[in-house]
Amino acid sequence: NKNNNMKYYLFILLYYLFACNNSSNSISGAAKIYFNKDTASFGTIKKGDTAFVGFAFVNSGKLPLKILDVSASCGCTKPRYDSAKIYKPGEDGIIEIGYYSKVDTGNILKNLVVKTNSETMLKVLYIRGFVQ
Repeated sequence: NKNNNMKYYLFILLYYLFACNNSSNSISGAAKIYFNKDTASFGTIKKGDTAFVGFAFVNSGKLPLKILDVSASCGCTKPRYDSAKIYKPGEDGIIEIGYYSKVDTGNILKNLVVKTNSETMLKVLYIRGFVQ
């Protein structure tokens, strides 16, 4: 009886290992977000001005893509995107970033984290520039 229990548990373990291995192989058919650049420059602006940059992307995968969240490294950086939109395979879009230079001066480098349902769930984007 103890041997039968061991065989049963071994069978269950092997079954789940095989099932997990197959599901990880199927990720090649997932949504994939591709950005044409991961750093955008807003150039030189004066303190107190607002600069805008955009990050174009395309769903290069085989399943629909959804942007779940875009979080900024500080309150001076505001992302704008369509949170309700679902991008079909091959469809493109843009994430717009507003940078508000009320506090910073000099060389600026800020990051944003884009969370999606793609095979690479998180993507870090950067904006840079100079505030006089």
